[in-house]
Amino acid sequence: MNLPRIKPFSYKTADQYYFKLSLIFYLLAAVPMVPFIIVYLQMQEGELTPPLGAELNATITAILAVFAFGNVVLGMRLYKKEIQPLKSLTSLRDRLDLFLHASVVQYSCMEAATIMAVAGLYLTRMTFFVLLYLGMLIIFAQVRPEMRRISKQLKMTKEEEDIVYQKKDID
Repeated sequence: MNLPRIKPFSYKTADQYYFKLSLIFYLLAAVPMVPFIIVYLQMQEGELTPPLGAELNATITAILAVFAFGNVVLGMRLYKKEIQPLKSLTSLRDRLDLFLHASVVQYSCMEAATIMAVAGLYLTRMTFFVLLYLGMLIIFAQVRPEMRRISKQLKMTKEEEDIVYQKKDID
């Protein structure tokens, strides 16, 4: 199964690339935060009654937990699969575009898992989903875009690192 390629955005320098990739990352990480805060504050105010009733909590918890963890694993596997063609690419721009695609796929899977944690919190009002959400934030922090990580993943040469760190134009 080959995923459709994410259309690369335009950039002249590594700074522009990094800014745009970081923006995508933080948007995907932040979208579930607003509903999480709303539901969490409702819980703090004493609204602890699940909308579907407490008798379904165990079933909902099991289903959403499995799907959330499955999405994290799927995101990691898809990232590894999508980054595979890296070895055959020589152009820095092509490799950066490939990294963008693989990263957005991974971030999207992780966002889906985070949304499942928020949905589980809303449906069950269980602390387990608060912990799952916080765990997802920790995982997001581990894969956030950093120039060192990008450089390592792309196996940049010394010349390419100079282009990136000295903010020169990328061909």
